[in-house]
This record gives sequence, C-alpha cells and structure tokens, in this order.
Amino acid sequence: MRQNNSPWLHNFEYKRELTQMTGSRYTDICIIGGGIAGVTTAYMLLKFTDKKIILLEGDKIAHGATGHNAGYILAEFEKSFKEIVKEHGLEKARSGYFELKDALQIYKNLNKEIGLGEMQEKKSVVTYSTFKHFDENLHEEFLKYGEIKSKIYLYENSPWLREMHENFKNKIEVVSIEKMHQLLGTEKKDVNVFQAIIIETMLIGNSAVFTETLAKYCEDNYKERFQIYEKTFVNSIRLLQNNNCIIDSLYGVCVSDKVVLCTNGFENFNIYGPYGMEIDKEFHHNISGLIGYMIGTFTKDKNTEDSGGIFYEEGYETVKDPIEAGPYIYYTKRHFKIDTNNNGELFSIGGPEIKLDDRKLYKKDHEVDENIYKELESFQKNIFNIFENPTFKWHGLMGYTKTGIRIVGKDKRFSDLLYNLGCNGIGIVPSVAGALRIARIVNRENLPSSIFDPR
Repeated sequence: MRQNNSPWLHNFEYKRELTQMTGSRYTDICIIGGGIAGVTTAYMLLKFTDKKIILLEGDKIAHGATGHNAGYILAEFEKSFKEIVKEHGLEKARSGYFELKDALQIYKNLNKEIGLGEMQEKKSVVTYSTFKHFDENLHEEFLKYGEIKSKIYLYENSPWLREMHENFKNKIEVVSIEKMHQLLGTEKKDVNVFQAIIIETMLIGNSAVFTETLAKYCEDNYKERFQIYEKTFVNSIRLLQNNNCIIDSLYGVCVSDKVVLCTNGFENFNIYGPYGMEIDKEFHHNISGLIGYMIGTFTKDKNTEDSGGIFYEEGYETVKDPIEAGPYIYYTKRHFKIDTNNNGELFSIGGPEIKLDDRKLYKKDHEVDENIYKELESFQKNIFNIFENPTFKWHGLMGYTKTGIRIVGKDKRFSDLLYNLGCNGIGIVPSVAGALRIARIVNRENLPSSIFDPR
C-alpha cells in the first residue's frame, strides 16, 4: 500500500512562485537541497556574508525529510554521547553538544523573526524499560554537564534503586505506580515494564512550515542575492580548479565558486573532482538510511497541553552505531488546526524503522507494509486509549553518516565543496547548527577542530 500523508505538509502554505532552473546561471555559492539544512544555510550565508546564493531543490522546498519527520525538536545526538567522548575527548564532545544547545535557541529566535511566533519549551517524558540504558543515560548527562539536571522518577517497588550509583540516588524521586501513570499520561497497568522516567524539555514544531516561511523571508529580504530553483534535479557536480564548480541539471547549468551539499546522501548524482576524478564513494557510499514510520490521530475540539515522550523498549540497547540501536516509540501531543473551522489535538506516534541500503533510491510513494502502521495503532490504543483510526500515515528517510554525527565543513581534498549533511535520526537542530558553522567557515573564521568536521 502506498500512503504518505504528512500532517506537516497538510498545514503547508505555498506562497512563492515555483521556478525551475533553465539556461545558465552564475553565483558565489550554490546550495543543493531545499530542506531545513539547505534553507537555514542560505539564511546564515545571506545574513553573515555578502555572497550571492542559489539554492537548488529536486522536488519542492521542505517536501523531503523536512516534511516527513516526527516534529520532535531537541538539541541531542542519537549516537551515544559516551561514544562521542571516546572518539573525540570530553572537551570536544561537550563543545559539539553545546553548539546544538545554542542552535536550539537560534531556531526559537528564527521562528519569532520570520513571524511564526514565540516557541515555548515543552515537557518530554523519557521512559526506560532496562536498567542498563537508564543508568547509561544518567552517566551521559553527568558527562555533558558535570551534574544531573533532569527530574528523575523511579517506581517505588523497582529493584533498580539498589543497583544505582550512590551519587545518583539523591537525585531520584521514588514515586508510586499511580504517580508513574500520571507522569506517563496513562492508566494502563501493562506499562509497569517501564520503571524509570527522566523529564526533559524539547520543542514541538512543524519544520516544513518553518522552512517554507524562512525561504520566503530570504527571498523577500535578499532579493538581489538569493534565488531558489525547485523541481531542479542535479545530474552532476564538477569541481574544477580556481573556485569554479559546475552543477548540471536537466534543463540548466549553474556555475559557482563553491557548492554546499545540504542533503541526506541518497541523491542520484555524481560528484567529480579535477581531471574527472569521481569522489562519490566518499559521499554517497558512506551514508546508510532508515525509513521511519509515523501516524497521527486528530481529535476535534480536544484541548491538549503540548508534550511528548519516548518509550525505550526492552530490546533497545545503546550501541556505537545508532542505526543498530533497537526499538523505541516516540510521541507528541499538540494543538492542531486541520482545516479552517476545526481545531483540536494531533497525537503523533512513530518508531518502527526499515533499513535502507546504500545508494538505494528512496521514493516517497514506496510500498509500505500496513502491519507497521498497525503496530503503532496498537501501541497508542494500549497505552493512551486512542481508538480512532489515524488521520495521517507517513514515512520519512533518515540519512545516517558513517560517524553517526552530522558532517559540517569543507571536504578534505576539495575546499570548494562543503557539507551540512546527514540527519542521523535527530536532524532539525543539527541542521541549524551546521548552517551557522558553514557561514563562519565561508567567512574564513579560524574555527577549532570539531566533532562535525569531515574526515
């Protein structure tokens, strides 16, 4: 069955004229990819440099992964922070993490600047079914901050309390099963497998609407320096010498000094260096993918407090490679306007994933196993008493880099090729962080080495 009906695109208002690139164009910087990474990179370059920018998008702005995600916005890695520390050291790992924290605030400020209003942080209830994972997350929070800052709750009859490190015990509030149910927003007795909760904060937002609104804002405010071309599929990128890059599309050619790839890595184009040297293997072939599946149920006139949560199931295990981590379920509850006359709650839930092989083209209308959606319906029915049929069913591609962390910066061999690349499961805030880093690099700032650097 083919079904990919995203609620974020349901609320999408297309206010710009769609223009396809034809003929030849020249610019200082060509950005490839019109999702949140590409558009925020364009914004940062326009704001902090004097460069002329052309953005090329194969489909339409925000209609890829940006329009088919969970809407769960937080400054975090899906890769274990402990593993990042092992690979890069604590100082560099913390620096990368706080770069994301700063980008979360930038995202909030940008929403206000482009007219989408003030964003408020919401409660995120993270729930654990295994002591090992719970204990590891406490240690990781301590690594990040040097202290435990989150609110932590443990079921009063849980044996985990005896196993906990003494330094963490005084940070935990032991609560009754009734209180645990209240925190989870459920009265179901079969949730007792989840014995611990960490309360965090996040943002809930529509990244598709944000991205389209920002694109229109950039067009309106930087008319002389910015152009967007959609339905412009790139066939090849040729990196010549002396700041000369040629980007070929079906109907046109763009010549630019630099190219910034703001993609998920699954595009079907070739990248050539000087003398015809193909460098695709260092780009496409190092990207793996997961297709994530989600459903959303709209309830008319239901007044809800925006919130979200994650249920880490018993098979979940923190591993070096986040693509191998195992099963978990995430959800958000939010106010939602489904049409002009109807407001209510949208309860969205996702989690089941299918691996996508390297270089395999992902299609938004690919065949879907309906059992995946049924699994999600069963979870929301059993845990949250939601029995209505889903209003929306959708899926989106998450591109995972070989490092498990976003790649941001100059290619090691070709200084005119830059990356703001890779979703890695949690892609919205890292895209914004990467956009600012790209602008700083183009401005020739002397940045210290980073966990995001291309290798």
